[in-house]
Parts: sequence; C-alpha cells; structure tokens
Amino acid sequence: MKRLILAAGIVFVAACGDSSTGPASSANISKPAFTLSAGDNTVAVREADIARQPEDALPTDTWVFYTRNAGTGTFVEGPDTPPLGNGSFQMSTPGSNDKGFLFNFDHVGTTLASIDAISYKTYRSAGNLQQVASLNIAVDPDGPSVSGGFTTLVFEPVYNTGQGAVVNGTWQTWDAFDGGNAIWWSSRAIPGVCATSCFVTWNTIVTANPNATILGGFGINQGSGNDGLTTAVDALEIGYGGNSVTYDFEDSNCHFTTSGNTMSLDGDCQTSTTILIPNDMTLDGNNHTITAIDPAGGHFLGAVIKNEGATASVIDLNVTASGLSNVCDAGDNRLRGILFDGASGTISNNTVSGVRQGMSGCQEGNAIEVRNSPFAGETGTVKVGPDVTVTITGNTVSNYQKNGITVNGSVVATVTGNVVTGDGAANYIAQNGIQIGFGGSATVRSNTVSGNDYTPSSDDACGLLLYRADGVKVSANNIFNNEVNLCNYGRGGGDVKASN
Repeated sequence: MKRLILAAGIVFVAACGDSSTGPASSANISKPAFTLSAGDNTVAVREADIARQPEDALPTDTWVFYTRNAGTGTFVEGPDTPPLGNGSFQMSTPGSNDKGFLFNFDHVGTTLASIDAISYKTYRSAGNLQQVASLNIAVDPDGPSVSGGFTTLVFEPVYNTGQGAVVNGTWQTWDAFDGGNAIWWSSRAIPGVCATSCFVTWNTIVTANPNATILGGFGINQGSGNDGLTTAVDALEIGYGGNSVTYDFEDSNCHFTTSGNTMSLDGDCQTSTTILIPNDMTLDGNNHTITAIDPAGGHFLGAVIKNEGATASVIDLNVTASGLSNVCDAGDNRLRGILFDGASGTISNNTVSGVRQGMSGCQEGNAIEVRNSPFAGETGTVKVGPDVTVTITGNTVSNYQKNGITVNGSVVATVTGNVVTGDGAANYIAQNGIQIGFGGSATVRSNTVSGNDYTPSSDDACGLLLYRADGVKVSANNIFNNEVNLCNYGRGGGDVKASN
C-alpha cells in the first residue's frame, strides 16, 4: 500500500520537506463514487461533513481534517464578506510545530493532465511576511499501473509573485493553475522536479509525468514553521475535462435570504435558540434542515421555529434536534418543533422528526403545535374566540416526544394529508398523534396516524385525541396501530360539524 508524505506549507524562503505521514487513498473511505457534473458546480461543506483525525491516520470520510499539536481548524461566520455564502474554514497554527490540513478525497484517480482549474481564496487575520495556507495534492507520479511512487505537490502564493503579495484583512484569490503557469513544488523528487526546493510550473510537472494521477487528498495545509498564522479559506476549486466543482465552506449557523415576504434558508444549519418568523413572512426551508442543539452551559428552551407576529407560514423545511438535555420546562420554555402562538397561516410540506430530549417523560416536545388564547376551560367547551385560522398540510412528523400535531385553544385548523408516526410501544410517555383540544375547531382529513402506544395501563396514547374541542370534522383518515385510535373526550359542536 502506498504511503504519502504530506508536505508542509513552507513559506518565504527555500522550502524543506516534512516527514510526517498521512492518508494513503480513498480506498479506506465508505462513500459513493464522486462524479463531476457538467458545468460549474458549487458544493457546501459544513462541520458535519468532515471527520477529525490524528495526523497519521488513514482517511475515513470524504472530508478529513488532520492536526498536529495545537493546530486548529474551525468553520466560522465571515470573516468580513466571504466569497461564497456566509462562512469559511479557518485554520490557526500558534506554534512552529503546529499543523492543520483539510483534505478532500473525491478526486482520487483523476489524471493531472486532465486538470484545467485549481484555485482557492484566503483571508489572513494574523501572520506576517508571505505566510498563508497552501494548497496540496497527494499524487502518484507513475499512475496507478506502476506501484511505489508518490509525492505531495504544493502550491504557495509566495512563489507566485505575479499574483500579488499576501496581506492581512482582505480576501485574496490564488490561481493554482493559471493556464498551466502556476508555480508548484514537490515533497519528493519526481521526473522534472527535485525534492522541496525546485519551483516549476504545473505544465512542467504534467509534461514530465504524463501518467500522474491524484492518489489521495486534495486540499489546504498550514503549519510546520508558520507560527502565529490564522487563515480563513473559501471557494476551493478543482476542475477537469472542462467541468469544475467549488467547495463552499460554511459555518453551521442559520442564514436566510429575504425577498419580498419570503425568507429562504440558505443551507443546513444549527441553532441553540428559537428562530422567529417576522410578521407576515414565509419561512421557505428549501428542503434544508434546521437542527436544534443545546447552548453552551445550558439547554434548549422553547420552540425551534416560532411566529413573531399575527401571520406566518413555514414550508419545505426539515426540523430536528440533536443531543438535547432531558430537562423538563413549562410554559413558553416547553420544547416544540414548529409553533404558531396566536398566529394565522400555513404549515405545509415540512418534515419534523427527532424534536425531543431522548426517551423523555417531559410533557413537551410537540412536533407541530398551533395555539391561541383564551382556551376552553376544564369545565366546559364554550367557544372562546376570536379564532386564528391555520392550515397544516402535507407534513411528515415522527420521533416526537409528546404529540405529533397539536391544535389548542381559539384556533380553526385544517389538518390534511399529514403522516404522523409515533414511537410504538413506549413506557416513558403517552404520545398522541393529532390532538384537537381546549376549544379548538378542525377539519381532520386524509391523514395517516400510527404508532402511538403507552404500555402502562394508567393512561391512553391516542392516534386522534379530541379533548373539549369546539367542533371537529373527521374523514378519510388512516389511523392504525395506536393504543386507542380515536379518543373522544369532547368533539364539540361549533362551526365545524363532525362527520362521524
């Protein structure tokens, strides 16, 4: 098996080799084969996409960040205005022996001769002279048909003086192809290039090594003498055969693009606080995912998504949670996925799954909840309006803690075409699939509700729970495999008449 030498990002004067070993090839990675699509492609890369491994470990994922000593790499927002999106990947090497390198293994087997674009952009926050993150490619100079050869090719801006000097506090573009004229060096001697101290063009390397292929990682590298350096990197590009892919490094915060009355989610993200929808706005998830996480030193409080005014809509959004602390809260601090409180609007075509605190008995964790005060009291089902009007349609709800869909209080709701799936037999909480209660009115039609089953005999888990409602019309639902499919503790009359 071939071993690779990962070259250091040597700067300013003659380079010297780095004897540390690194990943051999993508053969160790369990991932689908990468296909470069036609044209220019942009792929977002976030923290969840990378593995973090010691320097000498073999790769286990498509993206791997390797470290030595105190070298660090983090996804950050900014700095300033990044070339793509809202974030970048920032590396820091405080000491001369520190190191970090972020490698991608999508392009193993690609011939150097076919490459026609390589570039990246950097923002140096701290450092001096011409130090900045380098670009590395682990290469088999002989091609796959001959065993034994390997090297790491290194591009550094310091040796490409025609592209300008490295400066602090601004984004700079480095063209590592430059029509084949970009200057590179090699960690080992190969035909046409001596080890570490010969600086030649890309075309020179390719001409002298016509069968050379990418053997391992392609990515960015900083360290081994670059002490006191902090560099952010974005828009890492590689192209071959006339097509290219650009990797957009993004922080994990939630960002939205607003146009008119729509706020569109830019990508998958995490939040440790409630995301509020401004009045009369639609949150369009673009089928991206928002994941709720605990804040540092605390636990998540309230809803993941909530209205801020009297009208809101949520469409095409995935909502989940990860690793939330099992702490019971009351009132506004109760956990929910999507919450409309005192608001009319639409909740449609969303997936809400895993909004919970583990296998918890806390009476919270409703996936979708619509509520409006005042609420019908425990002693009667008198209509207490005025009502808000909400449509809940086409959502997929599962792995919730307490209820799948909840409509409580002075609300008139249309609940149609949703798929609500509980945990099945459970002894920790009595789940309900759909609940209409405390003066709520609803049309409940063409929903599929299953898997709500509380094993202790003290309480019932219900597929459809009607509790002191003010008129519920139920039709064409598929409700099955619940402890009790229909729990009717007051369907009510009101403006919506029950059909069965």
